[in-house]
Amino acid sequence: MSTNFRMIATIGLALVFSAMCMSPVMAQQAPETVKQPLRVIQYNGDMANILSQLPGIYHRTIGLEVDPRHQWSTVDFYLKDPTLVDVLNAITKSAPIYQWSDKQDFIEVVPVRGGTALLDTRISSFRVDYADESEAINQLLNLPEVQASMTAMRLRYKNTANPLAAGSGKKMSFAVQDVTIRQVLNKIANENGSRFWIMKRNIGGLFSIGTVPNLSLAQLSE
Repeated sequence: MSTNFRMIATIGLALVFSAMCMSPVMAQQAPETVKQPLRVIQYNGDMANILSQLPGIYHRTIGLEVDPRHQWSTVDFYLKDPTLVDVLNAITKSAPIYQWSDKQDFIEVVPVRGGTALLDTRISSFRVDYADESEAINQLLNLPEVQASMTAMRLRYKNTANPLAAGSGKKMSFAVQDVTIRQVLNKIANENGSRFWIMKRNIGGLFSIGTVPNLSLAQLSE
């Protein structure tokens, strides 16, 4: 059993147990002094994997920019009855090269040294019609203003679409105006159903964007 699966199972069992104890009948009969069992998250594994699971638990969209000097980061923590803030603090404490911030409509996790300036490129308007995740991201990155930023920053995009991506095959249609690439990625992740996106970049300037955490180093080769 993989590390990530053990983490999911721990959360799932705790949530089910908590839900059983909080059923309407039990809630009416239990005295106010009876404490409900604590939810426990125990995790040791890849940081991106645990971050990708949090939107399904806490219902917040999360965007992760991976440090190009450290493509994989292992985090290890144990928490009882944690809030999302507790989990994010534990993750960044275990992987101190990262920091997180709450942008109101999403959570951003970026390297302490700073995120990728490309994602702050402003777009006057963007529209997709009946496109899946990969198609939407490709259309976004082919916009003239995005291509200009990529050229100026010497960045190159490699499509690493994963057929196992959350919501794979789901078609989306939406239009936005005066937004950044980061904001569009949040919209794509929300429409896709994953509520998570990840950007990986190597030191040579080759990058990939998707809504699953397992973008491999092999994919980011020439």
